[in-house]
Amino acid sequence: MTTAVNTTDLLVEVVVDYLGSNVASSLISFGIRLAGALLVLAVAWTSASFLQRILRRTLVKAKLDKTLSVFLVHVVRWLVLGVAVLACLSIFNIGTSTFSALIVTAGVAVGLALQGTLSNCAAGAMLLMLRPFRVDDFVVTAGYYGQIVQIGLFVTTMRTLDAILVTIPNSSVFGGPIENKTSDKIRQAQLTFTAGHTADPDHTRELLEKLLRDTEGVLAEPKPSVDLCGIDDRGLEWTVRAFAPTPLRWDLQQRLTRNLKLALDGAGIPLAPARLTIEATLHRRHMGTEPLNFQQV
Repeated sequence: MTTAVNTTDLLVEVVVDYLGSNVASSLISFGIRLAGALLVLAVAWTSASFLQRILRRTLVKAKLDKTLSVFLVHVVRWLVLGVAVLACLSIFNIGTSTFSALIVTAGVAVGLALQGTLSNCAAGAMLLMLRPFRVDDFVVTAGYYGQIVQIGLFVTTMRTLDAILVTIPNSSVFGGPIENKTSDKIRQAQLTFTAGHTADPDHTRELLEKLLRDTEGVLAEPKPSVDLCGIDDRGLEWTVRAFAPTPLRWDLQQRLTRNLKLALDGAGIPLAPARLTIEATLHRRHMGTEPLNFQQV
């Protein structure tokens, strides 16, 4: 009896020692692997930030397009972090081939569920390749007008003239008309007005040509023009066209408008009176045939 008890106690001690040693070694092994993974992530995060700064400075010195520079900087950062994640999986003995298969399977499922998002991604890639506009350009697209802040793979960010930040899906941008207001170095300023019938056409033309010569900021080439476009019951319709560098176009538009008003007033050339249109609609009572009764007062 005593021998059996002693044997049982010995077996218990052996099992406890064995399990204790295995648990301790497992915890130590997991702790070492966890510390290594955290170290890899920390080094990768620091390296990604460092490479991001170096690449940004290099691209600025190389005078590469700003839109493409921002995209390349973000791609490099996420590539470094992606390699770090794969390295951490290897530290924990998780096969990358199995992980890749899971990613592919999940990608197919997510792709079917997010077809619209993928179309935005494809449109973003086309915008980055074709570059119909760049960062800081003023653009009319998808019903908005403003300055481009960022072009991403999924969305394009724009700041409108009233300082509202608008995020537009790339599929809406690439799938519709794009009007780039700053793609050319020069832009046209145009004024159209109607002078009264009492105004002498030759005198009016001389006045407008002098106006273009005296207005500051009008480029000599392309040559400015004064055109008599038509005549109607109100008077003679004139169009004045002049060109300026794109950043100064709006200043020239305002300056021409002010100078034109002062010149016409000084020369006594009247503007045609505004046309007043009145529309009247007659309704029937209760949607029937009974007309309204009008009484003369």
